[in-house]
Amino acid sequence: MKFVLIAVVSLDGRITRPGQAGAGFASPEDQAWFRQALEEFDCSVMGRRTYATIRDDVLAAPDDTRLRMVLTRDPRTHEADTRPGRLEFTQAHPLDLAAHLERRGRKRCALLGGGEVYRQFLDAGLVDALWLTLEPVLFGAGVKLVDGAIDEKKFELAETRALSRDTLLLNYSRPKAPPIPLPPSDP
Repeated sequence: MKFVLIAVVSLDGRITRPGQAGAGFASPEDQAWFRQALEEFDCSVMGRRTYATIRDDVLAAPDDTRLRMVLTRDPRTHEADTRPGRLEFTQAHPLDLAAHLERRGRKRCALLGGGEVYRQFLDAGLVDALWLTLEPVLFGAGVKLVDGAIDEKKFELAETRALSRDTLLLNYSRPKAPPIPLPPSDP
């Protein structure tokens, strides 16, 4: 099982604008690349707040094979949204969730936020790669990429790609591990 943390970040490491949910500052180039990149995954994990931001889109999306798991302290409050095999809610620890996904035959999982979910998976040592889109903005506040303290984690730059003149896509991998290549982007 491979976990890839995917995020769009400001120059000061924020994944949201101050007081706003979601990555509304993502450039059109990043949005296009992100939609295409998700096709490389058979599952994704996000937190409850991230899910709340994109809920309508997720529920309206046509069925596909990617299982979406939402981490929440109380899965029962989301029973009406549950779609077994497509959209599920859990309070499992990341290590338990990883084992559960592997038992279900999942191979590649996109971590889609937010900062607390990223912290939990990094802290558990599960993140194999970070695909970060660096947008040329500064906020000074907002949700940090990693929300909370973790033991230091080291990654190596495996690849960079310009999505536009000002927006960079960075691919970091675990030291000495084979990198997980970025999927191609349409011109």
